Amino acid sequence: MRHNGRSTRLSQSGMKTILGQCLVLTLLIMLPPATAELQPRIIGGENAAEAAWPATVSLLLRTDYDNALLNNPGDVASAQYQSHYCAGTLIAPGWILTAAHCTYDFDNSVHWQPADILILAGITNLTDTDNNQLRSIVSISVHPDYNPLTFESDIALLKLDNDTDPALPPLPLYEGIPPVSGNAIVIGWGDTSN
Repeated sequence: MRHNGRSTRLSQSGMKTILGQCLVLTLLIMLPPATAELQPRIIGGENAAEAAWPATVSLLLRTDYDNALLNNPGDVASAQYQSHYCAGTLIAPGWILTAAHCTYDFDNSVHWQPADILILAGITNLTDTDNNQLRSIVSISVHPDYNPLTFESDIALLKLDNDTDPALPPLPLYEGIPPVSGNAIVIGWGDTSN
């Protein structure tokens, strides 16, 4: 993997190695900023207990976050809520697994740079400011076979500028062979009802 502070692409073998070690069974939900018309794709969930999913992080658009703070200085809770657009999972110290489409603008035409994205960790509620950990991204590694038109290989890794607090453990690795069928848990911020 190249690390030059810019967006990078991993070789197919490099991506397989990282993903093979993780065996993460996480689905991510894309949620547009609060200023856009909400079109949730998963409805009928339930609120998570506080700190139940410490490896789940929020992806924020830096320009939306900065603009919200300019419009309402000191209102960090609103800035966090208004700039949230995707979710990810802390899989190792300093590494976030997310969907590749979360590294593109909303019509998949512009690939964002690391400076465009912030990571918000340590929260259950998007407006929580007591335990929040805001981190910058130093590199984006998109699966080499990602296709923004078909969403094939829709996976990416984000390298943080600093590790999160050790009190926030990465998602534990799944040991064994994942079941072919059954129930799964989807974690993210969305609607609990229509």
